[in-house]
Amino acid sequence: MITDRMRFTVIEANTDEVLARDLTPKEYEVTVHLSAPTQLSMSIDAGEKYASAANVNFTKYGQWIIPELPTDQFGRIVFGGPIVSDKKVDRKTGQLNLDCTGFMGYPKGIPFLDNYNPIAVDPAEVFQLFWAHVQNYVNANLGVEVLPASTGTQMLPGIGFDGNILSFDFFALFLRAADFVDCGDFLTSLARDLPLDLFEEVSWNADRTELSKILRLAYPLGGVERQELAFRFGENVLDAEPADESEIEPVSDVIIRSWLPGKVYSSQLSNADMSRFRRVVMEEDANISSTERAAAWAKRKLTRRNVPKHFQKITIDPNHPNAPMGSWWVGDSIRVQAKDFPWLGDIDEWHRIISITMKNDEPTIELGLKCEGAFNYDPIDFDPDSVATPVEDPNMLMNGYFGKNLAGWYSKRGSWIRVATSGYSGDGCVRIDCDDYGEEFESQKVGVTVGHTYTIHAAVRMQEVTVSGAPPYTMGIKVTCYTDGGVIGTPTLVDSISQVATQPYRILNGTFTVPAGVNEISMSFMVNENVTNGIAFWDDARILP
Repeated sequence: MITDRMRFTVIEANTDEVLARDLTPKEYEVTVHLSAPTQLSMSIDAGEKYASAANVNFTKYGQWIIPELPTDQFGRIVFGGPIVSDKKVDRKTGQLNLDCTGFMGYPKGIPFLDNYNPIAVDPAEVFQLFWAHVQNYVNANLGVEVLPASTGTQMLPGIGFDGNILSFDFFALFLRAADFVDCGDFLTSLARDLPLDLFEEVSWNADRTELSKILRLAYPLGGVERQELAFRFGENVLDAEPADESEIEPVSDVIIRSWLPGKVYSSQLSNADMSRFRRVVMEEDANISSTERAAAWAKRKLTRRNVPKHFQKITIDPNHPNAPMGSWWVGDSIRVQAKDFPWLGDIDEWHRIISITMKNDEPTIELGLKCEGAFNYDPIDFDPDSVATPVEDPNMLMNGYFGKNLAGWYSKRGSWIRVATSGYSGDGCVRIDCDDYGEEFESQKVGVTVGHTYTIHAAVRMQEVTVSGAPPYTMGIKVTCYTDGGVIGTPTLVDSISQVATQPYRILNGTFTVPAGVNEISMSFMVNENVTNGIAFWDDARILP
């Protein structure tokens, strides 16, 4: 539950000196975005120059303003770390008006002044290179760290086909200093076309004297499916704005065109709707460097246009027990339900949170949404002539192999992300960066029978793991018991290992017998709080009868 008004701390950008612990604006509006910089606007009365802003001389790109929302369950929630990007003074009233932008917006307008021509490269390396380039100048080190170091995939050389000749572009990227490529535009385009999700993460150290600023990459997408939360009209959803019709059904054709010196790449896809006339969307982008990449983007674009009726905005009560503030964030998937909504009927769809907006300490918060189907980063072509015979899998978990996403799993502690490679039994797995926090990743609940014994299984791989002291284990799996959704008793550690350093995949495996009064169980991946550093990869999660 929110316990106090939004708090604003002002920090000198170049020195990290805290200038004001509780700046008091007259009005404000702050929005946290998925894969885009935080935006903050505020107006400050002239009198605050001698009060809450007494030690601050606001200048463009001279101060960070850190918005924090106090809650009883989750502590202070940091709404990004925007830097002052514009200021204006009302000459009649003396009121100061500030616009601030999160650090993700800083590379915009800064040219890339190196030659960079990798043959194959991990996209995380590209982000790290560009941010190192941006921050390598005098008065340019924002202190931003790009994580993780690897996404587990590679950008391969482009391949083009004009119908007659197959052409091979040797480089995954071809960048020249002479082209003065805009760093911000390039990274935005790269994140869109790969695709991957970007998160601005800002946090204080223990004594609140220094800020950590992390640009976190999630390939192909981040966030978790919040199955335990409810967003319902008449309960915690107070108002909604349906998705604009122009963004969905009318589009039947997508044409993507790109060009490089001496070459043109294009692709066209159709999804005819016999109930209406044909409509076409056409886009051009110079950064698409092969016919295959153009086709992939056209496919994603068309997929994102052909989604069910849904909401693009909802207004919620952030203190409602259905989904209190802090139990969800941008990138998460939430289920939004409405009965007999005007002109739309019943709505019951999974949405992803793409923005969170709060203003003037109002008792409501606005969520920007997109239908979950709009984030189908890997749409599958269905060939009715090649239907494979399904293979029966006794695994009771719906998504224990992380083949496409993190659906069905919940991050209780830590920033868990899916990576497309490095899996134990397949391509996908889930990754956690360990930082003495005691990370936990819990599955969906599955129905069980009292007295029956179930096998609990998972695989974990470690990279440069270190510990403090002598913990009883480093990695483990546990079972939590439920009755009709309510937790029963204390979770049981089923199996664990105590290895450190870098280790190949190890199997965690044990059995669990269901006690009386329990009708559901879940399993969790556990990282001990004594693990101080390193990376863990988890896969092959199973609950077997």
